[in-house]
Amino acid sequence: MQCNPPALYAVVGATGKTGRRLCEKLLSRGHHVRALGRDPTRLSTLESLGAECATIDIFDCAALGDVFAGASCVYLMSPTGPKVESVYDHHQRIGATLAEAIEKARVSHAVLMSACGVHREANSPLPGMRAIEARLRAVPGLNLAMLRPGYFMENFYAWFEEIEVNESISSVIHPSRRLPMIATKDIAEVAARLMISREFTGSVAYELLGPRDLTMSQASETLGKSIGKPNLQYRQCAPEHVEQMLKRFGYGPNRAQYLVNIFRAFDQGLLAPQRSRDASSTTGTSIENFGAEEFAAGYRAFVQ
Repeated sequence: MQCNPPALYAVVGATGKTGRRLCEKLLSRGHHVRALGRDPTRLSTLESLGAECATIDIFDCAALGDVFAGASCVYLMSPTGPKVESVYDHHQRIGATLAEAIEKARVSHAVLMSACGVHREANSPLPGMRAIEARLRAVPGLNLAMLRPGYFMENFYAWFEEIEVNESISSVIHPSRRLPMIATKDIAEVAARLMISREFTGSVAYELLGPRDLTMSQASETLGKSIGKPNLQYRQCAPEHVEQMLKRFGYGPNRAQYLVNIFRAFDQGLLAPQRSRDASSTTGTSIENFGAEEFAAGYRAFVQ
């Protein structure tokens, strides 16, 4: 009896929060995974799980084309380090390189990590991501699933220092602004399902909005309880305050300013979903479960 070989999936950004979980899900289901990243040390964990790992430059079109070859589906994202000077130019280059590599390898299906609000044409806060989507949509014969998640729950990791020192979280977002908040493991689950089923044809956008919309105050209170700080406060602050915090985390001035502008776009409603929440855009991990299962462990590791 002849057995079919396991499907091959290539994952760009395999050591990131979403990419790592995606690789683990695909491997656990018996598939062959090519895990692509920049740091061989971080890739080694995935290699120990059975992944075929490759250290690769995101701008090396020939190398990308080679590792994409033979893949049933590829997962794409735009790795953007903390020192990038111009995110827009960086994304323009990534979009061009990915599109050329996909076409060279004759990939039929791809899943792209995009962002909520990218559909906006006027005053888009994410013109670089819009450019990546446009580049990939133009690749002949490519079936493209564009994942557009809301505000990452993992963004709260950036406030560990402030939580420890001041027992507060501060950002430019108004305390009462309701946001669709999602855990990256839910994004990875959707990506795995789409890659395995390849049920999408043409270019299809999938908005991923978490289980419910939350204010920053609600999220901060819940996460505070998860780490034994039930009085954790959230306060709105000036953009300069958040920029300085990000710089202490290792972000360059332009990159820090870019992220603050993203937070401001959330506050202004510019990164809102295109459609109303429904069953297809609602994912399972609540802020309570995220706090208990992930945020608390991350905070403990930070303070130790």
